Amino acid sequence: MRRAVIVDDEPKSIEVFKTLVENFIEGVEIIGSASDIVSAIELIERCKPDIAFLDIALKEGDSFQILKQLKTIDFDVVFITAYDEYTTRALRYSGIHCLYKPIDIAELEKTLTHLKIRSAQASESIEIARQLIQSKFSHIPLITPKGLKYISPDQINYMETFEEGSQIFFTDSSSLATNKTLPELSAVMENTAMVTIKTGLLINLKNIVIEKTQPNKICFQSGVDLKLETEEVNTLLRMMGKGDGL
Repeated sequence: MRRAVIVDDEPKSIEVFKTLVENFIEGVEIIGSASDIVSAIELIERCKPDIAFLDIALKEGDSFQILKQLKTIDFDVVFITAYDEYTTRALRYSGIHCLYKPIDIAELEKTLTHLKIRSAQASESIEIARQLIQSKFSHIPLITPKGLKYISPDQINYMETFEEGSQIFFTDSSSLATNKTLPELSAVMENTAMVTIKTGLLINLKNIVIEKTQPNKICFQSGVDLKLETEEVNTLLRMMGKGDGL
């Protein structure tokens, strides 16, 4: 039996969630609940649950403040939230499990089936989600061989697939390897100038210098060139408003 706690600032939501678990979910017991940050911290430290169901938005702050003040996060975290584009994309990118209000029983069962305790990565994943939500994706967290790093999309010339993840090439001519794939990176850069072309590259249109672009390569403001097929160059130019290409 997995022991769980629920944190929500709406008493009715807590009761509804308890009822769902008690009547429809096997193998999970709700051992306690809290409605504010202070009592939630006390509850988790005292009960040491296997799972914490946390409503992200609380009247006095958010559940990230709870997790940040805990000494260790050795339990599974499932966030509960109303649907929001930024929150959804942030949680998917970070890999943290999430349920949307009103709670769907099938989704709750699916989430519980796939829960895996990854205590070594829990804190890092939670910090990634927190930063994305708070910054509205103005800075993207990346897990790199040297640890967690935050970058601005404006700093990037292009990205390409590399081994199990991606290689990112910056405006200062440096590069960085990350375990995030191009589709994962693309998903959190939807509102930027980053575009995908068929070679599997993510390219920053904002940093391309049209006047220096040639049929077989594009040139970035930093002076770096990137070789491409003519068709790909023309595709990028059309995206930038140069309809006739080269």
